[in-house]
Amino acid sequence: MTLLVTAMLPALLAALLAAPLALLPDAGPAHAAPAAPAAPSVSPAATGSGDPAGTRVDVPGAGGTVLHGLVPTPPTAAAWHRGPGLVLIPGAGPRQDTRSRELAPLRWYESTWFQAVATLLCLAGFAGYALTGAVRRIRRRPRPDALPRAAHWAAATGTAALLGGLGYLLFLVVTAAMFPGPVLFGRPVAWLAVQLLALVALGSAVVAAGTALRRRAALATAPGLDRARLGALLPAAALFTPWALSWGLLLP
Repeated sequence: MTLLVTAMLPALLAALLAAPLALLPDAGPAHAAPAAPAAPSVSPAATGSGDPAGTRVDVPGAGGTVLHGLVPTPPTAAAWHRGPGLVLIPGAGPRQDTRSRELAPLRWYESTWFQAVATLLCLAGFAGYALTGAVRRIRRRPRPDALPRAAHWAAATGTAALLGGLGYLLFLVVTAAMFPGPVLFGRPVAWLAVQLLALVALGSAVVAAGTALRRRAALATAPGLDRARLGALLPAAALFTPWALSWGLLLP
């Protein structure tokens, strides 16, 4: 009997010690520690002269996939004890499923050379007509009756649309478009004003062209400077149409 008790004593002591541990929150099968992930296989990196120094690792993933990565070698022993801060796994990030499309080539009226030439010619036609008219009024010279009045409105509004549109776009570039100003109907009020000026300029130019055709006999007797002013204004208005389209001034 004594021998039987002596043999069972270690088992009883083990059971008594295990019983309090089973009552702890983290003990028991319900709170068992999760299974450790498969340990990555490590192999020295066979790096070239341009590759970063480190150790290649193969990390098992879900579904049987294996990610091949590189653990960079820390520069100092103290950094090695802190563990690697980065594991390079090529192809482990987001993948692009569709191929990017190339940018469409610019249309002829969107090219740099056309924009530069069109801007200068339109500004010369619009502003030239307005400036020469102002000089004539300062000198108190009479305006020929053959000149259509709509040409004056086309010159004034066309110049304002050109300078206003370019000025507002430059302002947006300088301020990184952080202060576009008040918005109405989903567009900045300043841009809506420039669009209105562009529409008035083109409408006035059309009216001026029609009036000039009806008065071509009277225009033939007008001073050469006035005929040159009108001859520069109407082509500038025609060139202003694709220019305004390219900048979206005539789009709803």
